[in-house]
Amino acid sequence: QQELDGTLNGIESGAAINGQMENTLELYDMDDAFSVSAASGPANWQALESAIEDNEPIAVAGWKPHWKWNRFDIKYVNGAKTGHNVDIWGQPEDIFTIVGDDFIDKFPREVVCFLQEFEANDEQVGSLMSAFNERGDVSKEEAAAQWIENNPDDVEQWMNQAEECANSDEELEYLPDDATYSSDQAEMSEQGEM
Repeated sequence: QQELDGTLNGIESGAAINGQMENTLELYDMDDAFSVSAASGPANWQALESAIEDNEPIAVAGWKPHWKWNRFDIKYVNGAKTGHNVDIWGQPEDIFTIVGDDFIDKFPREVVCFLQEFEANDEQVGSLMSAFNERGDVSKEEAAAQWIENNPDDVEQWMNQAEECANSDEELEYLPDDATYSSDQAEMSEQGEM
């Protein structure tokens, strides 16, 4: 507590993660010893970078995927991440590719298959986010091209999945109408729990 000055660095005021941090402090009866300090995301990451450079302890709000995991040697505090203390942090979430209703009809099957089959883990997304975040004067297109060049195994896997889909007789699927529809919800729906 003393090393951290009783402060946990949150993000923008009103952000859900700040409340989750406060609830975790209450859960562990630490809310008298610590408080969550709201700051902008960039200020939060600057504080993290400065503390690491100065070899000072720091606790900041964090989540995956995010570029900071590729840039800094950091870890979650025990019990303070998605899937732990589910009532506070919730279950892991999914990110979906969302396209217009006519996408399947307008674009080549290979493109549709690529987007339909595409899956990336937290490390891959974080790595791509880092490439864009740390690109300096390089254009987004150049940063993307460099990332592709630096990650040939990932790209090959995605392209092979798209090619396999495109060469199959399988009917292409339209995405769910609800952008927040997750694989967990799909499973619950199939089991009649929704």
